Amino acid sequence: MAGVRWLMALRIASLLLPRARGLLPSPGQAHNCCVGQTVRLGLFEGQLQPYWNFDGEMYSGYLPEVFKLIAYDMGFTPEIVKSSLQPGKPPSNISWFSEHGADMIVLLGFEQALVHPVFQQAVVTSTVFDGFIGAAVLQTRADPGPLVLFDPFDGQMWAAVCASVVIAALLLVIFNILSPSEEFEEMPLKERLSTAYVMLSNYHMVAALLSGEDYEWTTWPGRVLRLALLFLVLVTTTSYTANLAAFFNKPSFVIHGPEDMVGLRKAKACVSFPDHDPMVSAFTKSVEYMPEFNYADPNILEKSTAYCINLLREQKVDAWMRDIGGLRPVVEENCDELVLREKISVTKITFAFMLPDTPELHKLATQLTATITHLKGDPVWSQLQGDYFREGRDLCGEKVVSALEPITLYRQRGLFYICGVLAGIALVIALVHAARKRLSGESKKDERQQHTMTDGELLRLLIKQVNRIGQKLHVAGGGTKASAFAAYSSGETRDWESLRVTDANEDGAVPALEQVLPGQAAHGH
Repeated sequence: MAGVRWLMALRIASLLLPRARGLLPSPGQAHNCCVGQTVRLGLFEGQLQPYWNFDGEMYSGYLPEVFKLIAYDMGFTPEIVKSSLQPGKPPSNISWFSEHGADMIVLLGFEQALVHPVFQQAVVTSTVFDGFIGAAVLQTRADPGPLVLFDPFDGQMWAAVCASVVIAALLLVIFNILSPSEEFEEMPLKERLSTAYVMLSNYHMVAALLSGEDYEWTTWPGRVLRLALLFLVLVTTTSYTANLAAFFNKPSFVIHGPEDMVGLRKAKACVSFPDHDPMVSAFTKSVEYMPEFNYADPNILEKSTAYCINLLREQKVDAWMRDIGGLRPVVEENCDELVLREKISVTKITFAFMLPDTPELHKLATQLTATITHLKGDPVWSQLQGDYFREGRDLCGEKVVSALEPITLYRQRGLFYICGVLAGIALVIALVHAARKRLSGESKKDERQQHTMTDGELLRLLIKQVNRIGQKLHVAGGGTKASAFAAYSSGETRDWESLRVTDANEDGAVPALEQVLPGQAAHGH
């Protein structure tokens, strides 16, 4: 037994060398008060991570580290002796300390009053850890849906954009009534308000929103409207494209379980320790824990944690609850499936040192309390809290943001759905037009120039008119191109009204010379 103590003392003494330059505490009120003394801490030989862990040879974890810092400031030699006391279980009587060679033990205290006869003969230091029982819930990957490409804007924004496009199209129709272009002035009002022109106006506005504008703005009211439309397109498209990639790459999650204490009352919880059952059951619908829980099992904590997480995955429970100091590190390691509920806290949990109330140890307890109070205000203490309990950190924020997913065909399927639907609509329109043409027998198309035409339509109309005029000039000039141009130059065929495209026969044949140049051909010109 003495050999084991000596070995542990040697290992703990080696821990006195700071792991990092920043782990040296500043001197406190009880600095070097106990130089030459050896203080023995009785600690359960199992594990209660991250508070402590015994690997068969030495102890590690938060409490041994705190014990080391206190010893560094007070000047005593720290020694940890193995204890069979389970966490949260005080000794049956005060003689336990002398029988096991321990000056003090770690006391796990709860919010409710600790009622036990041994506390009347013991003294407790200031707490070295203050926490509570927290809760973690399950999060699962969610199907982003086929319409994820609309996520960069909310519903109100999309409604405003669509309304703006419709209003712009209606204004275009109104402008064609109040201040029409030359082409529209020749058209009756009924034709300007036809369904075809209204639909064409909406088409041009949607095309402009998609950066495919090809409308001919020939009036000043229309040009001012175009400036407003361009400004809308500029802001909308830049804002949309700036957020689109992030929404395509960002993972989607569904968070299950209670969000706060109100939701916890309707939830079924799993606790890591059976001792937590009476403390949690008052706030939940029901409580479960791993059957045959045994502190003597060196891997019991891993087993109970895995048990509760598996119940969460199977959605047999709504929340996993344990002390917040042990809960936060596990959540950080499993950010892809666990979420810490910050609004849920049940029963305060503390760790402190408990010593027999003898004159010598009572003085030591007072010095320990002064040192602990001093260390709590030292940066070393905050660093330990952050290292072991992840306090002051965003557990999963950076990991979730950085864990971007590749853009897959499945996530982009909505794009192809929309394109396919539009292509199908185009096919239906083509079939309807073909059926109407066949049933009505109409094949002639209105070829008057209109500013609602696209650039391609205007170009094709222009080429067709030039070709037909050329054919008529060819006939008027005697059959050759040279004679046609000569006839035009000499003024023989300056009657352009006779060269209108509408003079062509319905079958596309070039009319006779007498039809093309009436009067001139009759006089032998």
